[in-house]
Amino acid sequence: MRKLIAGSVATLALSSPAHALNQMVRPFQSARSAAMGNVRYSTGLYDENFFGNPARAADNPTWRVDVFNLFVEANNSSVKNVGKLTEGGDKLKNFAETAGENNHARIQTVFPAVYFPTFFSKRSALQLGFITSSQVDLDLRKNFNVDPVAVVDAGPALTYARRVIQDRLTVGATAHYMYRVATNNSYSTIDYISGKKFSLDNAAGEGSHFDFDLGLTHKIAWKPQNWKLESAFTVNNIRGGKYDGNTPDLLDK
Repeated sequence: MRKLIAGSVATLALSSPAHALNQMVRPFQSARSAAMGNVRYSTGLYDENFFGNPARAADNPTWRVDVFNLFVEANNSSVKNVGKLTEGGDKLKNFAETAGENNHARIQTVFPAVYFPTFFSKRSALQLGFITSSQVDLDLRKNFNVDPVAVVDAGPALTYARRVIQDRLTVGATAHYMYRVATNNSYSTIDYISGKKFSLDNAAGEGSHFDFDLGLTHKIAWKPQNWKLESAFTVNNIRGGKYDGNTPDLLDK
């Protein structure tokens, strides 16, 4: 069955512990994998394979074209605190009640993207897409020090997979280039009170990296009670995932 995807929207609210102020910077996220505990290496489909297991590209059920694929993510603290800040009463008190929590939001797009479960051969698969991700974390600590973090990633990814050994073993590889702009040094309320001037030259950094992912899946011949068993293995960012330029090291991980 042929399918043309003109656009899709996924909105997700993720919970995070109140004491975990530093949100993990992920190059890619999806509502489907997040709902399954971020499982992608053995179950990924379509865009999930760009930063998951490239061998899974051979398991895409049909060819697809993404004209605009939008993903919006927010943690429960940010959703709750938006309600606090917009409710009536003392605005300063409402703002103070959000202290000690991380306010996280992400807007991610995959456009355009094409997925071919068969590419010149029934054993080969190919997918190509352009990914952008904008992530913001605003932390108001207990001492009322505001620590903002913003990361913007953009770049293409190309994935190829091939079935071998009677189609039970699949190997795949992904090449991706990402350009990143991120905050370098936070500008806190303490800086403002002490008279430190805000400078765009010192507040942000930029960098890029080119890296590879390798992966495989294996369909196990043994089927107890007709269960289909499959194993998966992948190595992401073979070159280390480090960014060239003056992007802060904290955000490279």
